[in-house]
Amino acid sequence: MNRNVIPLWDEHLFWVEVLQDHAYFVRDHLSASEVEYVNTS
Repeated sequence: MNRNVIPLWDEHLFWVEVLQDHAYFVRDHLSASEVEYVNTS
């Protein structure tokens, strides 16, 4: 069986980048009335 194993750090980095992409998407697509919530967080 040929398993393609990636180092743990690379997998961690992959998921951190996915979370970062989601955070940017949420931040950039909030309505103007929700800016206060972003600043609070």
